[in-house]
Amino acid sequence: MTGDHGGLVHGGPSGATRPLLILEAVVKLGPVATARRIIVMTGIPAPTVYRLVGAMIEEGFLERSDDRSGLVLGQRLARLADGLGER
Repeated sequence: MTGDHGGLVHGGPSGATRPLLILEAVVKLGPVATARRIIVMTGIPAPTVYRLVGAMIEEGFLERSDDRSGLVLGQRLARLADGLGER
């Protein structure tokens, strides 16, 4: 693992950056993004990943893939990205 915040963090990231690192991991992993792979990639403790992923799904930032085998970025995140283009 590296400490360059490129999605891999040794020793575990701080609480404030964890949701962002999860989103970054989903992007990097693509259609094979699962909670287990996110845990390995980020170094975030498993209970925290499962809790945050659940909350992010509930809030629309993440969604289950069509075949329900992985995670994809959600519509709420897409709306945020669209808002950046309006500046």
